[in-house]
Amino acid sequence: KKICTASNWPIIRTIISQRSEHIYGTNIKWSLYDKGENQLWELVPLGISGCDTVSGVYKFGGDVNKIPVLTNNDKAFVARYLNEAIGARDGLTVSEAKAISNAGMYMVSLYEDQPLTANASHFTASKGTTDVSNAVTLATALGQPSNTPIYFCVDCWVDSGDYQSYVANYVRAINSWLDSSANNPKGYQMGLYGSPALCAGAKEDYPNCYTFLANAWATTGTFTDWDIKQSLPTTISYNGSSLSVDPNVSADRYFGQWQIFN
Repeated sequence: KKICTASNWPIIRTIISQRSEHIYGTNIKWSLYDKGENQLWELVPLGISGCDTVSGVYKFGGDVNKIPVLTNNDKAFVARYLNEAIGARDGLTVSEAKAISNAGMYMVSLYEDQPLTANASHFTASKGTTDVSNAVTLATALGQPSNTPIYFCVDCWVDSGDYQSYVANYVRAINSWLDSSANNPKGYQMGLYGSPALCAGAKEDYPNCYTFLANAWATTGTFTDWDIKQSLPTTISYNGSSLSVDPNVSADRYFGQWQIFN
């Protein structure tokens, strides 16, 4: 695991600057992320290519292993769902998370629970409380590191009026729950996935909120302060194996990526 202290960071930085062109075939920038635990700092990549997928990329024992498809298509992180929806998406498992980490990749956590026909009015304060409670429980059981974000997906069109009338209440409930150390002892942070107006509204109300701009509206509006930006779906392949993904790119800052090894 790429861990260093503040004292040896100049040495680590020199090594990375000399070798970064060999990592995933691109010149990745790196930064220290203060984990707040025993004064350790974690070396994390910035401004990198990744993807999100509804499919599990690894199953225990290797019966399914799509990780080589990701790494050989220069994907340095994969956004995966904490919760499973039968027939719609696979939930991230401990074995999958460890396999991704051991391959040198990072993960980003997503949580989504909505019908395909949902609109902005579906996202109420009550639903926000339910979603965040479930997400924190799943992230904790998975071993997701403390102080990392969970992106809550609002996968429908939300304009500024929709945000103020409906979704702001959903976001407020999530933030309130995460602000409670009793509810959220690991200090998970809030992230939102969705339209430009949703991302802009959440960022204005909660400046520390992480934002994931959805592909369907990534060219609509003027929101540019995203942490992750999604592109249109595609299929990537390697050595006869393929995987359906939405390509992502991260901003040139920490965007919520994490790993686990134990």
